[in-house]
Amino acid sequence: MRYADWKAIYIDKTKSLSRWEMEQRVHKNALLSQGEDVKIKAKGGGGLEQAKKRDHKIMVTDVAISKVPYVEVPGFTAEQNQLLQQINRDVLRTAMESNYSNEVALVYNLYTAERVFVLGDENHIDTEGDLNVRMLQGRSYAFELAISHNHLSTSNFSFADIDYFIANDYFGLMSVVTNQGEVYVLLKTSSFDYDKVREVEKALMEEYSLERQEEITKEFLKRCKEGGILYVKGK
Repeated sequence: MRYADWKAIYIDKTKSLSRWEMEQRVHKNALLSQGEDVKIKAKGGGGLEQAKKRDHKIMVTDVAISKVPYVEVPGFTAEQNQLLQQINRDVLRTAMESNYSNEVALVYNLYTAERVFVLGDENHIDTEGDLNVRMLQGRSYAFELAISHNHLSTSNFSFADIDYFIANDYFGLMSVVTNQGEVYVLLKTSSFDYDKVREVEKALMEEYSLERQEEITKEFLKRCKEGGILYVKGK
């Protein structure tokens, strides 16, 4: 059950559990009618994007892939941390071998390891429009999914990355792996508070203006724990 649905049933009480279950059946049938056998497609447009478009693209190498670190994410088991390391390596290898070192996203379930690749261009990748990602979401509960994607330079999270992570209640973790093998992670904890996180984001947008997204992002990563999000750097 998604966080938004859980809130509607148990907190706001705007719908019954039976109504939610009926909606899920209708949604699942609609997706199945569109077909499950959909190949990966390169996509542009909205969604995730590079943090610093002015940075030059660095081509992925085998050395960079081998340097992807094992990150100890708070609350994760050793197996989950190993999965994250392998996922980030798979993202870089797919970018190198199948996408000319451009952006690749890998959406996966932290518990079942079911996963979906989506390819992008140098600046954008659209996971929202990918049918296989939507179907994976339909089979998952709130915070069960993770998304890992590469940045072509040495840049950290972008403002678009952060906003996408906050808004999507399926994702409990997001990681960025640069084309040189550096890793950055955001994790929603049990104390995640959507409204508080949005307050922090809004305050920074008012302080810096939306045009100064790099400053907003830098400060947000310092303050995101106020809303129950942990920021971890790979070593």
